[in-house]
Order: sequence, then C-alpha cells, then structure tokens
Amino acid sequence: MNYNLRIFLLTASTIFASVDSLDQLCIPNCNSGKCTFTVQVDLYAGELGYYTFEECPELGPNPTLAMERNVDYEFIQAHNSNWMHPLGFAYEADGAHVDKEELEAGVLPPGSGVTCNENDTCPAPRYLREGNLMDGFIDGYAVGSEDSVNGLDFGLEAYEHMFFYPINQWAGYGPFSVTLNFNNDDFGSDIFYFCHIHIGMSGRIKFVGGDGLPQINRNSPALPYEYDQQSAFDKECGTYGLEEFQLPNSQCLSEFVCDVPRGLEQYSKCYDAMNCKMMIGMTSNALDEKALFIHQMIPHHQNAVNMAKTLLKTQKTFCADITIANSEDLSAGATGVGESEDIDIGNTGNDQDYCLLDAILRSVIGDQNHQIQTMQGILERGSYPDENDCIVTVLNTTTPGLSAEQKKRNLEKIEEETQETQEKRQLVEKDICMATCSSEKDCYFTATINYFAGELGYYEFDECPNLGPNPTLGMKKGVSYVFKQADSSNWMHPLGFAYEADGAHTGVDELEPGIPPPGSESTCEEDNSCPAPMYSVNGKYVGDYSNNPKIFDKSLDRQADFGLDTIEALYYRPIGDWLGYGEFSVSVLFDVENYDRDIFYFCHIHSGMSGRIKFLDATDHMIQEENEPALPYIYDNPSAFDEECGTYGLKQYQLPHPQCPSMFVCQKNQMSAKLKQYSECYDAMNCAMAVGMTTKVEDEISLFIHQMIPHHQNAVNMAKTLLHSDKISCYDLTLETNDCLLNVLLVSIINSQNHQIQVMRGVLESKGLKEDYDCDVAVSGDFTSEDEKRAAAESEDYKLQTDDKPEVPVEPEDTREVSEDNTDSKPMSSEDMTAEENLDSSGSKTTASFLMSIVLCSISLVL
Repeated sequence: MNYNLRIFLLTASTIFASVDSLDQLCIPNCNSGKCTFTVQVDLYAGELGYYTFEECPELGPNPTLAMERNVDYEFIQAHNSNWMHPLGFAYEADGAHVDKEELEAGVLPPGSGVTCNENDTCPAPRYLREGNLMDGFIDGYAVGSEDSVNGLDFGLEAYEHMFFYPINQWAGYGPFSVTLNFNNDDFGSDIFYFCHIHIGMSGRIKFVGGDGLPQINRNSPALPYEYDQQSAFDKECGTYGLEEFQLPNSQCLSEFVCDVPRGLEQYSKCYDAMNCKMMIGMTSNALDEKALFIHQMIPHHQNAVNMAKTLLKTQKTFCADITIANSEDLSAGATGVGESEDIDIGNTGNDQDYCLLDAILRSVIGDQNHQIQTMQGILERGSYPDENDCIVTVLNTTTPGLSAEQKKRNLEKIEEETQETQEKRQLVEKDICMATCSSEKDCYFTATINYFAGELGYYEFDECPNLGPNPTLGMKKGVSYVFKQADSSNWMHPLGFAYEADGAHTGVDELEPGIPPPGSESTCEEDNSCPAPMYSVNGKYVGDYSNNPKIFDKSLDRQADFGLDTIEALYYRPIGDWLGYGEFSVSVLFDVENYDRDIFYFCHIHSGMSGRIKFLDATDHMIQEENEPALPYIYDNPSAFDEECGTYGLKQYQLPHPQCPSMFVCQKNQMSAKLKQYSECYDAMNCAMAVGMTTKVEDEISLFIHQMIPHHQNAVNMAKTLLHSDKISCYDLTLETNDCLLNVLLVSIINSQNHQIQVMRGVLESKGLKEDYDCDVAVSGDFTSEDEKRAAAESEDYKLQTDDKPEVPVEPEDTREVSEDNTDSKPMSSEDMTAEENLDSSGSKTTASFLMSIVLCSISLVL
C-alpha cells in the first residue's frame, strides 16, 4: 500500500478517535537546566512499531512530548530497539519523507517573523556519538554531502548512515543521542518527532510554559494518520494484521505447524495465521516482471517481520550485548559464550548463538519493513496498483503426499544428476585460470560473483570466462598477485585464502602472518612473516603486516594485522556505502618454497564458495597434479529449469505438486510467453516454500529457523529471478531511480539472506536441534482461481461446450452486453470482484471492502 493511501485509510477508518490528549503529556527528566528523553521503539505496537519513552511508559506508543523553548533537550537512542530508527524533527509529520520542512539551521520556522535562516541559526537538532557532534567522516571515510564532510551540517548524514550498519557494528559505535534547543519564541504551532528511515512513525511535540501547560491548545498541524491498533490475537503473538487469517481459511493449507506439543499451541497458531496471510497475499496476477516481484514480495516480507516479532517477543533470544553477534566463524556451527541459566528466558544474555539470532530478528524487522516501504514507493511512482491479488481456493485433504520411498528416489535422482555434472567438471579441473601479468613479478585477477551458478553463487574471473564458476587458479611463488574486487557483485564476498577449503568457517588454517604452511619447515611464525593476504581499499593498504614491499614496506617490528578485520566490517555495510569507499583489492605473495600442496580461495562471509589454487613452476606447469587437499563438497548444479529462471533447487517443485495449490500466479493464459515462463518460476519457488514451511515443532527457536530458512530461500530465488531477467536497468547502484533502488534491494536480499540462512543453520547445529523437521500437508481439488473461472465461463469455448445442455434463464440483453465488454478488459483483480464473490471466497477480502465502505461514509459525514 502506498503512503498516501495508507494515510487515507488510517485517518478515515478511525475518524472519531483521538491521537493527542492535552492532559497527557510526556514530561522529560530534567536536572541542572538539561532535560532528557530516553528513547526506545516498541516493535510490536503496530506494523512498523512506534517510539516509546522511559519517562512516560504509561502513555504507551508515540506519546505527545512536552518541551519548553530555549531549553536543552537530549534524546538518548542507546537501546538496541533504536537501531534503524534515527530520530528526526520536523514542522509537519514525517518530514522529508513527504517533502515537509524539517528543523534545520537554514529553515525558517513556518510563520515566524525572525530571520534566522539568513545566518543559519534556526532551531535544528545536533546528532551525537559518544557525546560528540558527528562530522562527515566515519573511520576516516567521507560519507554524505560536501556540507557534511566540511562540517557544515548538524551531524545527520553520518548519524543516519550508522543506523543502517549491521546492528552489532551500530551498537559498538554508540551510544547515540540527539540534542535540540528550540530557540524561537514566535513560532505558533506544534512540531513532530519522526523516524528518518521508516515513514509513518511520527509523534507530536507541544511547547509548554514554565507552568507545564501547553502554550498552544489546538493540535496543529494535524497528524495525517491514526496509529495502528493491535487485535487481541496480535497482542498475544506480537504481530500485526493477523486476526482475520486464523485457520481454517479456504485459501490456505489446513495447517502449517504439525504435531504441536503442549504449551506451544498459541505460538503455533500465530505461525499458522501469519503463513495463511502470506499465502493469500502471494496469489496474484502479473502485470509485468517487476510488478509481480513487488506484489508478492511485500506480503512475503510482512510475513518475515511477523515471524521475527513473534520469536523476539518470547525473549528466548535475549541478548545483553549485541556487539558479540559477530558471525565470521559461525556459519558451520556457533559456540555459546555463556551457559543457559534462566529457565524462562533460556539464556543469560551472553550466549553468542542467541545474540546472533537476536541480531537476525532485529535485522528482519528493521531491514524488511524499510524495504517494504521502498517497494511501495516504486509501485506508486510506477503507477502500479498497490496490490493485484487473485483468489485461489485450496481444498485440503488427508491424502498423503509423497511417500518416504518416493522422496528417496527423487533425492537419489537429483544426487545422480549432480554427481554426473561434478564428474564432468573434474575432467576439466586441470584447466588453469591464468592471471593477467604486467611483468614476471606483477599479476592480477579480476573477481566477480555469478549469483545464478548455485544456491549461493560462485566466484568467476575476467581472465578466464570460459572456465565458468570457481575455476582453479594458477599462481607462482614469489610473484605478487592482486585480486581486484571492484565489481559491485563482490559486495558481501570478501576473498580469503586458506590451506583447506572454507578457512575459519570450518576451523582450518588460513594464510596468516603467524601460521606457517602445514608440513613446511618454515619458521616464519616466529616473526609474523608467513604468507598472508594484504587488504587494500582504494589503493591504500589498511594493515601493518607485509611480506610484499610493492604493497607496503616491511618494518623491523613485524605486525600481524593484515587488514582483514577492517575491510570485512566494510563488506557488511550497505552496498551504497561499500561502493563509496572505493575499489577493494587483496594482494597475495606466497614466498615459502618447500610447500607444494594446493591452497584455496574462499569467501569470508558465505561458506561453501571455495575454489582451488595450484602452484605453477617457471614453465606454467603444475608443481602438484593431484588435487590435494580435497575439496569437501561438490558444486551446485542448477537444473535446466533453474537456469531459465536464474534460481536454484526448484526442479522438483514445478506445479502440479501434491502439497501445493495449482497456481500462485493467475491468468497465465493472457500473458506473453516470456511473462508466462517467468510466472511459472514463481509458481515453483512458492511451492518449494509452501512445502518447506509445513513443519513440526521442537521449540520456539527451532520452529522459527525451520520455517525461516525455506522462507529466505524463496526470497533469494525471487530476487534472482528478477535480476536474471532483462527488466532491471541500472548502471550506477548509488542512483535513486526505481530500477536502481530495486537492483539494490535484490542484491541485498540475495547476499544478506543467504548469509542469515548459514548463520541459522549454525545455530541449529550448535544447539543440537534438528536440521529440518518437515511434515507433509497435502491439498487436492479444483484450484482454478475465481478470475479464471469467470473468464472460462464467459469464453466462446465454454459456450460451445454447454450447447447440448438444458437451457437456463438468461439475463436481459443490455446486461449481457456489459458482461461481454468486461470479458475484453484487463484481467480482473480482487478489487473488481463483487462483495458476494469475495464473501464466498475469502472473509478477508469481504472485511476489506466493508471497511472501505465505512471509510467513505465517514469522510462524507465529516466533509
């Protein structure tokens, strides 16, 4: 739903409610002439969550704040819930989100008679980190505009940048706060606090006198929306918008959580309802590839947010120090720092597994709510409808799905096909990818990521495009190799080098200054001179160690810092920031002669992406022909269907499937061949998710992970499919065109959610939980959508088929003409259906129509 429609509906549907109560103002804590508000975000209070303040918990979400003029106020944003919610201040609700003036030094308060704008002395917030005004630099890198870099702004740009950083990094940079002194006496209205990242979270600030009474009695300007109200069911779940989607529902499976143990009934009902809502939202028509992606991804994201809120509300992932949520070495199994002691919560707050999971929950809520609003904006600017639903009725049955034997045969067939492809690859593995060299001692490789080569994607190199994903590289000892990672596909894929595949992901030795090559006679560890990569940003080396004077002169006092910790943190930051830092590269010079085994390149963030490096002699022949050490896995082999879609793992989920409705995308008979094929990719990936998200339950955490992994896999496949199409045109990802915003969103989904999948699998392994816990929920019956039934009934073919049947009374001629005209119009969406049809097919659609009627009537009365 776009912003303007959201405002319209929220205002009108609660037209007689009151938002601001003049006798209930939130009073700050004041001491020695300085006042403070301590900010948190109640993530459960509505769809997005709302601000709360420790000084007035009884007033609930988004209270009206009381402020005196010419007094210093500090808004403290230290609590983890503030992440991705940087406070702003504006003269109207939502500020720049809706092109309204914010409090800035050069912005005159509306209606004021002063001239503060001429000398930049108008009221404006100041953004602080650790009590100091933020400038336009973070860790020495410039961010934001020229004014920000030159210190001419009020710290907002750097402040807002940091609120987009991963939450463990954000917390490590804090505490954060905002100060405000409204030094204008003739401004005659209220002001607003709001969120700079999420729209629709504004609250009112009223100016009071020394007696504490409001100086302005009326609420002006008006707040253009009412706040979300949770149903009783949503309050139990910690969610929003699920009340009308509780099972049973004719458009949903009979259950999504099976064999529920005692004590988890309510928690499981929350999952049933949120998954039902998603399933209904993800049956849609397709206007084009981009619209289909957005119309399905919005309810998909809303479901992820609700899943995360439900688990977060249980406090099972309570984390006392979110800075320990560092997942570098945890993709293959995390290790808890503290033992569980609190039976109710399940941990002491210092368990790294739970902190990692807590960080994922907050990331899902913060990131995906923001992405939802980005997609809603793209729909609005592209003149697309807010939604394009169709109704697909699901008839559940007790008929079993695939038998265990059938599943086994299918799996064996897939494994045989994959093994056959791997054997073919092994025959050509000795083909070596050679670097581009400017001299005998200076060479480089140019890395990119092929997102479509497997589940995670694999490295490719410009020097050998014919060798495909993860080729075997050739390197000579004593030669300096630079691996260039400037291409945007490298974001979240920092190269590492190890003596065995996957390096620290699997606890094996990497190339580091203090680690001698295994089996060699080198004593390089004694002075930290062993071969190690050297990481640079924009041509500047960021470490202290060196075994390569071409990159950095050796020092007498050898250091072990080769720059990895610095650059890896940058790879986790938003892609726009990452691109802004400049070109990333890593240099390797292997100078230990009595080591002849292979080494590996790998990804420091995603495990399972390793490739082999073989040492060559002066004649470019391999010093060791055997592939040792062994690569412990085979590479993914996308099926022909996946290659068409740009996805992975969908071949066995093409419709029809016994555990899925017969369609998720309707009206395919009216599509072009290309859009139809694209839509069939969506059918298969949504079926894979539906099958994966019917699970049994061990406990709250495992249920979340067992359902979120296939949910994330579906999001990744959806993003890959659109990226794989030719419909996104963006030559510069830092631009804010619709296509560039969508491109950034796609690669963010692919990279971030693939990483989160690996972290969640690591938590399952570390905590001794089942790897998966599926159950089969079969469906059967006539799955034709209501739109398609109508189209078929009005078609000439249908009339011919029914010519020999008894005649039935027909409608008047003029009515038939209208019906025939409608047949030639565009495919009907749920908005075009009658209230009676909606009632037959979905109570949720009926409720929506009924509410809209109330809205229109209410507005008429008011006007």
